[in-house]
Amino acid sequence: MKNYDSCVTENDNEEDLRHKLETTLKKYDSVVNHADILVFECSLIKKTVTITSNLSNNLLFAADFCISLDEFINSDIIDEKDKNIVLSVPEKLRVIKATFASINVKNDNGEYVRFEAYFYGVYNDDGELTDIVGSAKDCEKKTVPPCEDKENDKLTGLLGNDCFYHNIDDILRNELDKRFSLIMIGVSGFNYISQLYGADFSDKVLRYIAFKLKKLEIFKDALITYFANDSFAVFVDTDIDLEILGFIEKIKQGISMYRHIPLKYTFGIYKSERKAVSARVICDCANIAKESVKGHHLNNAAFYSDGMRERIIEDINIENEMEKALSSGQFEMFLQPKYDISESRIVGAEALVRWNHPYKGFITPDTFIPLFERNGFVIKLDTYIWEQACKTIKRWHDMGYEPIPLSVNVSRVNVSNPYTMQTLNDLVEKYGIEKKNLELEITETVYYDDQISLIKVLSELKSEGYTLLMDDFGSGFSSLNMLKNTPFDVLKIDRKFLNETMMTEKGKKIIRHTISLSNDIGLDIVAEGVETKQQADFLLESGCHTAQGYYYSKPVDISSFEKLIGYC
Repeated sequence: MKNYDSCVTENDNEEDLRHKLETTLKKYDSVVNHADILVFECSLIKKTVTITSNLSNNLLFAADFCISLDEFINSDIIDEKDKNIVLSVPEKLRVIKATFASINVKNDNGEYVRFEAYFYGVYNDDGELTDIVGSAKDCEKKTVPPCEDKENDKLTGLLGNDCFYHNIDDILRNELDKRFSLIMIGVSGFNYISQLYGADFSDKVLRYIAFKLKKLEIFKDALITYFANDSFAVFVDTDIDLEILGFIEKIKQGISMYRHIPLKYTFGIYKSERKAVSARVICDCANIAKESVKGHHLNNAAFYSDGMRERIIEDINIENEMEKALSSGQFEMFLQPKYDISESRIVGAEALVRWNHPYKGFITPDTFIPLFERNGFVIKLDTYIWEQACKTIKRWHDMGYEPIPLSVNVSRVNVSNPYTMQTLNDLVEKYGIEKKNLELEITETVYYDDQISLIKVLSELKSEGYTLLMDDFGSGFSSLNMLKNTPFDVLKIDRKFLNETMMTEKGKKIIRHTISLSNDIGLDIVAEGVETKQQADFLLESGCHTAQGYYYSKPVDISSFEKLIGYC
């Protein structure tokens, strides 16, 4: 396809530009006037709607029509029952870049004609939606077809999506006094099931889940559909939280295994409101809630709130920039020193990532790391920081110093990545450093995934010569039970566990016994989040000799760290 923007050059004068613009507009008009479509533009800044249509459509606004946004919404151009669909478009486009809808549009005979409309967002440099553009085509259906086919999804036998939407919209229109909720169900790790066992097997999993959902007594009167990939939706006639959470428990208990494959789920819930909302918007909101708990191991269900939409928009903006940020060096390695408490000297450091955005400044890891773990980008980011650490250790060696060990984080995605060991070994070999100087930190919560596989992976890493640190020790519920089988060399006491437990004498005893037990079985201890001399003194008295935290130093860039340790 020809890109007409490329026809404009720096040497064009005003007359050339005017001629090229007129030519482009003529081509645009020619396409519209000879195609069976209408083209529309909505300016959210000017609050206007402009529509251009082929005269043969016989619409009220053929061939050119411009009206204020309020007048357009309040007119009878769009069928009353479809106005909620139109009103929902801006909200959708603030989350995704394109959307589709079927709406009834009035012609000059006063009849409503069914149109398939495609909407696309236009955004300013800050990512804000400023305009909506799109096209629509006559479906050659004068009325909305009745939804008679009860089970028209070929794969699962469940209600088809269009029929599901239609029935929900009917209920919301006609049963105003009743309260309803929509539960969006996501099959966790479904892509891995497909990759490991193939498409035929994964289809059987979906059919099994569909069959079991229909058989659950709690859903005998519910509307159920299957969405593409890994999601199901159930529309139920209650908005009571306790009942909805009870339904979720029934699903988790009743559909927990297919053959030898354990099935786990995430759930997003949207509860109906008094204001009119279309079925599609309800599903979108429930899906946003479901996405908000993806990758969470202790909480797999969420009720929709407006704040979630803002977070999704923020996530989309981050995802749009992450590749460029990595390639242009916006991600920087910072180091937080680890101190020998008794001698107040640096004995190591933890490598941490910071995003130095050219316009937004430093973005905190809490903003982007959870998202990168969900979308898999953390594999690239981990590798980048690992290489920066290896490069730094090599430089210190070349400067004539005995390098102190740097510990790098290994995300849960990389723990299960079969190429992690090879990547680490390749980097160590590339920079010619000793493995003892590159320590690996793995968060305790990874144990909730698959303990048997995890211990196997960690044992292999340890046998390769890497030192293993359990990060955030004390943040979970089964920490002490883990110690008997752990292949870790070092436990890092979680800052929250330290701060909260030290508040009482009983808590202090727990810390003392934890440190004593760890020392007895040959595990070193590092305390994170140490903020006061009182904490440092207590830890030293209790048998913990290494600490990191703001009492000693915040994370700093490499040059600042080298000044702290005396390497420059």
